[in-house]
Amino acid sequence: MSFTVVKQHGKFRAVIREKDEDNKWRQHMITLESTGIRAAKIEAEEKVAEYELQKEKEIIPAHSLVWLIREYIEKTSVTPKTKENYKSILETHIEPYFGIKKYAELTANDFSLYYKEKTEKDGLSPNSVIKHHQLIHAAYEFAISGELIDKNPSDRARKPRKIRKDPDAYSLEDYQRLFEAAKGSKIFPEIVLAMVYGLRRSELLGLRWSCIDWSKRIIEVSLSVTRVNNEWYFNEAMKTNGSKRKLKISDPIADFLTAIHNKQDEMKELLGDFYNYDFEDFICVDSLGNLLTPDYITSTFTKLVRSNGLPKLTFHGLRHSFISILIDAGYNPKAVQTASGHDVLTTTMNYAKAFDPVQTQMIDYISAFLKTDNS
Repeated sequence: MSFTVVKQHGKFRAVIREKDEDNKWRQHMITLESTGIRAAKIEAEEKVAEYELQKEKEIIPAHSLVWLIREYIEKTSVTPKTKENYKSILETHIEPYFGIKKYAELTANDFSLYYKEKTEKDGLSPNSVIKHHQLIHAAYEFAISGELIDKNPSDRARKPRKIRKDPDAYSLEDYQRLFEAAKGSKIFPEIVLAMVYGLRRSELLGLRWSCIDWSKRIIEVSLSVTRVNNEWYFNEAMKTNGSKRKLKISDPIADFLTAIHNKQDEMKELLGDFYNYDFEDFICVDSLGNLLTPDYITSTFTKLVRSNGLPKLTFHGLRHSFISILIDAGYNPKAVQTASGHDVLTTTMNYAKAFDPVQTQMIDYISAFLKTDNS
């Protein structure tokens, strides 16, 4: 399939050339709305991509498992990142294996054999294959709710046993080392806020100045920000029902946040129109006002940990550390659950890990660092 952009009767059109079932060349024309050639070419690429996707969907027969899962992905409310992960599982694994097999004719044994091949032949971890099962199971539940089928054949499939391991987490001593090492980092504010509040990365990026009540010393976590295929997604629904929460701001944290705000004001004055005001309300921006990308935070943190000889940890591991330290310090698990934004207490308790007894509260411990350094 190829295409060209032409202008006919005052309008730009994308002319698509493709071969039909008889291997003969055919043309398909899409009228464009753009009035300039450069914009028309960009629009044509988008329209042709949509056309190709639609053609692919037409090739997949209705009532096949692949068709069902695609319907579930497109019609179910999930985050863009989750949708991208689902599509990857479908296109990389499920579609090549099941092809055009009808979902109503597949049995529990068919799925058991699929899970077995993915773990033993393809070498996927049990936890990864369980995600495949969760997608397949959810698609069948979607079909049941739409009265397309009566039962879920994946219910009785033999899936691999989930491997549970303690999440990597830092102790208070590791926290202090990280704090000192991170002072010169471009993501120092993000690291500190993640250490203090145990925020998910998407929640951290969603922190806004307008969500701070300075008189009550409270910061509200109410927006999830993700980036998929170079597009920003701002979601007020959050990950779980408990994700929306209000967290206390200690005096040192208040000073820390004020210093960040003052630095942003300095950069606005210095750069003027060259500053990006699109994200003016957001806390986690770079010196030019651009909202930090999730990948940048992750990669920068990984390099920081490695270059300073710190114990191996992902950025999300700061959330694990926050929960583990508080649980091990003897804080009320229900309170830790609320602070971390977990829906159920059992999820919080999964992070419990034995460290040496701590002497002070975690937030106070970090605040002690901030009393002498508000940079």
